[in-house]
Amino acid sequence: MSAVGRVQRRHRAPKALRLGIFWDGGWFSHLWKYFGDHTEWDVTPSFRGTTDVIRWYLARVYDKPVGRVQVAESHYVLGRPPADFTGRWSGLEWDRQLEKAGLTRHDALMTSAGEVGADELLTKVTLTRAWAAKLDVVAVITGDRDFVPLVEDLKRGGFKVLIPHIHEPYVDQTGEVDRMSVSSDLRRAACYAPGWRHLLAGGMRPEYRLVYPFTRPATGVPRIGPDADGWRYGTINSWRGVGEQCWVTDQSGYGWYVRPGLLPEGMRLGQPVRWTGSERVPPGLKFAEVERVEPYEPYEWGW
Repeated sequence: MSAVGRVQRRHRAPKALRLGIFWDGGWFSHLWKYFGDHTEWDVTPSFRGTTDVIRWYLARVYDKPVGRVQVAESHYVLGRPPADFTGRWSGLEWDRQLEKAGLTRHDALMTSAGEVGADELLTKVTLTRAWAAKLDVVAVITGDRDFVPLVEDLKRGGFKVLIPHIHEPYVDQTGEVDRMSVSSDLRRAACYAPGWRHLLAGGMRPEYRLVYPFTRPATGVPRIGPDADGWRYGTINSWRGVGEQCWVTDQSGYGWYVRPGLLPEGMRLGQPVRWTGSERVPPGLKFAEVERVEPYEPYEWGW
């Protein structure tokens, strides 16, 4: 083979890893509240951030550039009250968050006794979409032992299954000891079972470059300053389009204001960017202001 041929082969883009994430909504809402109410971080995980820390983890498992770990499917099974329900319910705001994060919602019936048929619905959606989308890795966000048969079915179909685990006791509002946990049988059945704390803590490290894992800065975690190259790194978290004002989130979860027209064309929500600017908040603003910003795409070939 010629030297040119060897160079072309060495620089051929690696095959993308197709990832599907399937969320047990009832279980994830429990995890969401647990991190917000019962951990030292005192903050809830976000959908986009959770998705990206899973991508970050798999990029290292498979030794791939994180840009090649692509989310092909993301589905959320949600218990929903009947149409004539008149009590308090935060479903509409939750729906907006799901839509913003790009999750496809599937509704199970919610009654006074709890969800009806939610496990069966999540199982059906997961198996159907895993085959149809030709996924490589299926992440199931749950902790219930009832999903062990689903994991075994997926593995028999040739899919790798990821189920993050956790097992932590805590004291609830009534003073009773409870546990935020994943079934040990479910953890053993999975191909990959990284700890939830490990995944989320990875999203607060200086070298992390994807969407911050939480909905706001975590308590007790030192703020990350500019990198050695002088740039700050983060992602776009709010933006209507070209020429509009925008906010970006840095590696510590803090928001930064970007004036209209400063953001280059062709950007998207969740887009990795880097910028310069002072952490000092100017008079009249609620956020520090970006001085210069540009897209940052180191993901095609890795680090």
